[in-house]
Amino acid sequence: MSRSRARLAADWFAKLRQNAVTNVVEHIDVTDVVSDVVTNAYSETVFAVTGTAPALDPANGGIQTWTLSGASTPTDSLSSGESMTLMVADGTAYAITWPTMQWSGGEAPTLAETGYSVIVLWKVGTTLYGASAGDMA
Repeated sequence: MSRSRARLAADWFAKLRQNAVTNVVEHIDVTDVVSDVVTNAYSETVFAVTGTAPALDPANGGIQTWTLSGASTPTDSLSSGESMTLMVADGTAYAITWPTMQWSGGEAPTLAETGYSVIVLWKVGTTLYGASAGDMA
């Protein structure tokens, strides 16, 4: 925040305190203060999962790709409040035995045999949830 914008904010708070004492409400235009807000792009880490018993851990990256190499049993390493996007490539119809979890629609999605099946995982408390975001050819 520039010095002039900082001064404007300080003046605004001083007027607010003064008006609170006298119960007088005054409109103060804070457009200049708000214009200092800057938005930045958000970037996710992409991680390649390997093996047939990987840990599903968002600490590795918010987006994870996994090309199945055999029947697989991933483990749940998410903490409450964490989520991740998992892109599974299964060109040979290998089975996945998922950790104990609740799926939108009541059951794990059927994986596409070409391209990626995109799955969103998240944890609330001790419950792991999953939902299919669709297939990408």
